[in-house]
Amino acid sequence: MKNAGVALSSGEIWRFVGPNGAGKSTVIRLIMGLIRKNSGEIRIFGEKPSSLINSRIGYLPGEVFMFPELRVEEQLKYFSDIRKWA
Repeated sequence: MKNAGVALSSGEIWRFVGPNGAGKSTVIRLIMGLIRKNSGEIRIFGEKPSSLINSRIGYLPGEVFMFPELRVEEQLKYFSDIRKWA
């Protein structure tokens, strides 16, 4: 997405749609800081991505691993604790 320059207005909700391998997950992971970019710049709400910015972004990866030995509330607490560490 060279020079994509996409600007979102307050209150807008966007989604990524495309075939497998198009880069949807890669873009989200770049925005969330889960992987590092090779070049370029990412700005969310006019700022470089940070934990404060990430708290305003929803991301649910398709490959979420669940622990069968944990109760539902234990799973939720575990993922909540990981989010606080990021």
